[in-house]
Amino acid sequence: MLLTNCYKNIFCTTLRNFNVSTSAKPFLHNYNHIRTKLLNKLLPSVIQCRNYQAQNLLDLPPLTDEQKLLWPGFINIIKNLVRYNFVIKAYMEPEFNLSEFLEGSKQALHVISHALAEENYESIQELVSNEAINEIRGRISSLTAEQKQLIAVNKNDIYVIFPHLIGIMFDENRAEQKFVEITVVYHSLRGLRNELDRHDDIKMNIQNYPEYAQRSFVSNYRFIREFTKGVESSWTVNKINHFMTKSAA
Repeated sequence: MLLTNCYKNIFCTTLRNFNVSTSAKPFLHNYNHIRTKLLNKLLPSVIQCRNYQAQNLLDLPPLTDEQKLLWPGFINIIKNLVRYNFVIKAYMEPEFNLSEFLEGSKQALHVISHALAEENYESIQELVSNEAINEIRGRISSLTAEQKQLIAVNKNDIYVIFPHLIGIMFDENRAEQKFVEITVVYHSLRGLRNELDRHDDIKMNIQNYPEYAQRSFVSNYRFIREFTKGVESSWTVNKINHFMTKSAA
């Protein structure tokens, strides 16, 4: 915009002081032609710059004050291997498959995050506990409409997914009642699928590149399900957090 204003001030002032005569008309015609071409080149760049600045001002604050989980820890990896292979698979549910669970959890993230972005809590009452919704409801309501849209995650934009921690719990009053909790971490890049479809090269260390920082998000979801023998149960979510990768750096 500054370049455009300078351009107008210089050339328009010159024209106002110019004594327009018949001999000057060819010059004016050329000037108008040049001015139009120059503005056509300048304005898209100015608009693009302003849009980029506006996007950089748009951040998504964490939905909770819980610890931001980014990457797996060595101790948790060992715990997860032991609990999955030697407890869940060996004694609780031999047919349980962690890879299939993680793949299915992507769809859960997709559905839940889009409902949160629209503040449509009724549609996910059977998927998310009331405690989890109440914990983030106030924070979401304080966001702008543009910030709320940043919560929505498309499952095809997920490029990293892993179980942060697998927990096994027993009811103190009923020893036979067992529950399994799995905290999952998702890294997503908005528009990733479109870039892959265009065969664009995606840099693996995304957080180090400014062009990706504004589109890089992390989601932490904790799933729980009863594993008591003879009881049919479905996975639900009892803890949710969304934040931008750069905010956890």
